[in-house]
Amino acid sequence: MAYGAVGSLKLTIERLLNSSHISIVQNSSPQIIKLLYEEVCSFQDALEEFDKWRSTINMKMVKTLEAEIMDVVYKFEDAIESYVFDQIHSQSEESHHGDQIHPPLILFSVDLQELKQDVDSFIETVKEMKTAYIHELHNHYKKTGLH
Repeated sequence: MAYGAVGSLKLTIERLLNSSHISIVQNSSPQIIKLLYEEVCSFQDALEEFDKWRSTINMKMVKTLEAEIMDVVYKFEDAIESYVFDQIHSQSEESHHGDQIHPPLILFSVDLQELKQDVDSFIETVKEMKTAYIHELHNHYKKTGLH
């Protein structure tokens, strides 16, 4: 379940990066979104590795970690989508000035700089969760003698 949530966030980021209708503003936004994408991919890889051992690990701990991950990931994904939608909506509104109606915008500019603090916080949280997963795996290895 957590793997699916992280996969959903990864797809959202990929759509932003690869959209022909959304241009990421060239301030520091490209670095923000690329760093976020790399961290999400790394987290997804860790979850995939953890999933291999899921059936033999403390299920209470697994369920707790998965619930926390899903909550954090879905809230963050909602924040990104809401922010991007607001910027696109604002730009669409600007194309309708008074009685003048300009052709609809085909390309929207999105500046993710305002989300930098949220991105940094999310990345820090993901690193902590990844550490918790790794810790749980190491505990499992110690208990079972597997490596």
